[in-house]
Amino acid sequence: MPIKGFSTRSRPDCRDRRVINGSLNAKSPIQETSRTSAKGSAGLLDLFAPNAHQRLFDTLSASVASEYKGRTTSFDATKIIEYEKPAFSLKKLNEKYSSILYESDMALHPDRLKEIVESSTGDGRKKRKAFVDYMYPRTIWSGGVPYSIHPSIVGRALDNVVRAINFWHQETCIDFRPRKNERQFVEFIGNDVGCWSTVGKDDALGRQVVSIGLGCEH
Repeated sequence: MPIKGFSTRSRPDCRDRRVINGSLNAKSPIQETSRTSAKGSAGLLDLFAPNAHQRLFDTLSASVASEYKGRTTSFDATKIIEYEKPAFSLKKLNEKYSSILYESDMALHPDRLKEIVESSTGDGRKKRKAFVDYMYPRTIWSGGVPYSIHPSIVGRALDNVVRAINFWHQETCIDFRPRKNERQFVEFIGNDVGCWSTVGKDDALGRQVVSIGLGCEH
């Protein structure tokens, strides 16, 4: 599917950065939209079971509570700024899956969540950056990111998905390419509830979902 108004700006020089895919191809990744069949879509409950996540969430919450126990927080009440309540509420849109999603919008495989818990508790506690480095390069896509777009992604949602893919492709070292027959790929879906996604590349998963549910298409 040709893209109208595609930017012709040159991409960043990725040779001096941590290159995600090893490719410096600057062509638009959306020459032809990769579509999956309606039968091929998987929602969040098809990917993960709530019970396994809840136990890990409870452990992580207890760890955080223990770390901050006894600490006090001060603030200047004269500098409080009241903002209008935003019309878009990620917490509200993802309420159905609050027992599964990590930090409101991340769908993590139980093995990855377990690693986060282990890195945050006991003697194995790691800082966030150290944990990211520990996960590298398992979470990095090599050779580009194969993607597909489910037929439920239409209208504004489709326009914004295409625009986002082109932005990341043009402004970063990340290459997206339509999926052919790769086992691991990213799929954009619009037939489930909420705005959430898996994170990075996870060998434990095949299809890695980005949900653009009703209200998330902005």
